[in-house]
Amino acid sequence: MTTTHTPQLTLRDAALRVMATGYNGPPAYIPWRPPLQNPTAVNNLIAATTRHHLEIPMGIIDLPYHHKQLPWMVNLTGTTASAAIGGAKQHGKTTFCETLIVSTAATHAPTDAQFFCLDFSASRLVQLEALPHVAGVATRTDVPRIRRTVAELKAIRDRRQTLFTTHRIPGWNTYRQLRTTNPDHPAAQDPYGDIVFIIDGWDVFSTDTWLPDQLKPDHDKFFLPTVEDLLNTGPDHGIHTVITCTRWQSLRGKFRDNLPLKIDLHQADENDAGTDIRIARTVPDKPGRAISTEKQHIMIAAPRLDGQNTIAGIEDTYKHTIATIATQWSGHPTPPKLAVLPAQHPIRQLLDANPTQPTDPRTTRWKIPIGIAESTVGTAILDLAEQPHLLVFGEPGSGKTTAARAIATAITQRNTPQQVIFMIVDFRGGLKGAVPDDYMMVSPRTPFYVRNPKELTQAVQDLEAGLSNPARRTQGRDIVVLVDNWHQVLTADPMAMQGLTDAIMTPESGLHLIATCLASHMTPATNGTRSATGSAWSVGAHALLLSGDKENYYTRAFSFTKRPPGQALYINNSAPRDVIQIGYEPPPEN
Repeated sequence: MTTTHTPQLTLRDAALRVMATGYNGPPAYIPWRPPLQNPTAVNNLIAATTRHHLEIPMGIIDLPYHHKQLPWMVNLTGTTASAAIGGAKQHGKTTFCETLIVSTAATHAPTDAQFFCLDFSASRLVQLEALPHVAGVATRTDVPRIRRTVAELKAIRDRRQTLFTTHRIPGWNTYRQLRTTNPDHPAAQDPYGDIVFIIDGWDVFSTDTWLPDQLKPDHDKFFLPTVEDLLNTGPDHGIHTVITCTRWQSLRGKFRDNLPLKIDLHQADENDAGTDIRIARTVPDKPGRAISTEKQHIMIAAPRLDGQNTIAGIEDTYKHTIATIATQWSGHPTPPKLAVLPAQHPIRQLLDANPTQPTDPRTTRWKIPIGIAESTVGTAILDLAEQPHLLVFGEPGSGKTTAARAIATAITQRNTPQQVIFMIVDFRGGLKGAVPDDYMMVSPRTPFYVRNPKELTQAVQDLEAGLSNPARRTQGRDIVVLVDNWHQVLTADPMAMQGLTDAIMTPESGLHLIATCLASHMTPATNGTRSATGSAWSVGAHALLLSGDKENYYTRAFSFTKRPPGQALYINNSAPRDVIQIGYEPPPEN
């Protein structure tokens, strides 16, 4: 008979067997968390968080002291209202911006948060432009859209500043509350809420290399000062700026000081950091890994809403992300997209939108709509009652004669023949038909549609005699001297219209000089007070600078640049005020 011997289990083995197969208690506490290797999809991150306004889920933060890994939130309010992200190329700066946009769009209504973006890096932000929260994205080669973006943000800030002052609003939080809860308050008319202004690629934007040579002066005169101004005053008016850079050294002075929240990705230079340089050096060479003011390691989330915790194939998810967010906010009001200056806009549409009556005061009738202003994409108005003269300069083909036709149309539409009469100097005949016959000055011996120097001499003499007659003003009519191609007058006789200079320099005379001239002749046209245009310039005439070369005329305040036909820099009192697309008036059909 054979017996089977069963080995006796030791106490240790018996305990291990029970714990492995029959233990139902809590697991042992694990103090160490796995390394931050893969990004979390934004929708997975959102599901694990509770949030307040502008608290945006942006990644996972490792808290080793607490043995935890928790959702990391970016708070664009209070002392961290604007942010800067620095790091080596291809290490997640653009991804951070995409995640910020997607996460904000998934957690905020389109009217509560919007994005205006300058994409100077990978041109990936353009992929998200269709989101209802994204007002517009401008790439580095689209200079007009870049200018419009910056100008629009400045205009929004200015409008809000005015409302704050006029209605004694104590701060942005009060404004935001009034906007959403009091439909009768002017703040409720503001289509935008908190705005995030993203500049992805500050290293490029902060230099003028992206601008054509003709536009390089605008870099230091318009772009950088406006961005600095927005950084300084924007957060108080709901405009937050987020900037990415490869090297922190490119963020100098006030730019860096006004970006309180700083985030370091893997460094491009181990001696260059936005946070604690010692800790910044510990960020591994892995895209998306970062540290911030908490001085703890972070993994930035993946800008996707399909639940896949990876950055791989992100370019294939944009359509799904946009569709998901559009469905989420379906039926909710959508703020307007960024408007740009049109290539052409009929002057008569502007006049129809800004009507006057013959019985209106002169000061109203002589506020002349002339085009679309870049700063507001609204009607640009010239006050020819306060400042009666206008000079238009540009190179051949820039739209000088077309501008003259449009302005003549605007004046005749807002005034009757009993209120204004014209003398036209037009050696080339480009203004034929621009002014109806019943608006033209009449003399039995003098043609006031002047086609040559001889006729000009006689017309000026007769007009000068009429202006010196006190009885003329009792007729109550303004006189417009409309000159096309003033440089031809200069060539024929520089002093041909000298007899009008006293009237030009006397606003009470009722005389308006409106002249077009080649850009290359701007210097002789505006020098001194002996010529008609020089006199007008000396008393602060309005001026429109169409396309031209920088060498044509240059001051520290402004210069010519290449522009599309009909687009001009508006100058008032020798200082630049805005860019205007002048209204278009076609020549009459023969």
